[in-house]
Amino acid sequence: VDNVQGTRLGVAHLAALGHRDVALLGGPSRHSTARERERGYQEALKAAGLPLRQDLIFRGDFREGGGYDGMRALLGLPRRPTAVFAANNLMTLGAFRALHESGIRIPEEMALVGFDDMPWATSLNPPLTAVRQPSTEIGAAAADLLLDRIAQPDRSIRHVILETRLVVRASCGASLRAPLEAVAGAHASEK
Repeated sequence: VDNVQGTRLGVAHLAALGHRDVALLGGPSRHSTARERERGYQEALKAAGLPLRQDLIFRGDFREGGGYDGMRALLGLPRRPTAVFAANNLMTLGAFRALHESGIRIPEEMALVGFDDMPWATSLNPPLTAVRQPSTEIGAAAADLLLDRIAQPDRSIRHVILETRLVVRASCGASLRAPLEAVAGAHASEK
């Protein structure tokens, strides 16, 4: 999927809601996915005219513990963020746990958006605003590419990049800060 575009959607949404200190719970830089999502974060901040604060970037391990540790580190900052973009579903779960344990109210005290819209996203408290990947299309494209490779082993390599979309729910605080229609580039909304 277009990791850069997906992350830009989530971070731009938070900036449009008025957040000026948006943090990133990212993955390890050895992974291209993590690098692409961090690039999307940086591009969204730049487009919104927000400074890039290195202390608001936490590079974890794409695991729940990494999201937990990252959120705890962000909460310990003298000037902590008001919003966080978590780069995958497991880190989002860790971030939720850290916020709940710390008594930080989501989204009133900390807005949260995650990458990967999972079936359980609506079961979180509050329901998670997330970047949705087109899972069915990913599987179909992978199968098509594999069948093409089997049928034509010498064919040149093809790259397929699928788009993501932002699904807005309560964790970002959209209903607290601005009507959804007023958010620049309004995205899909689910309750």
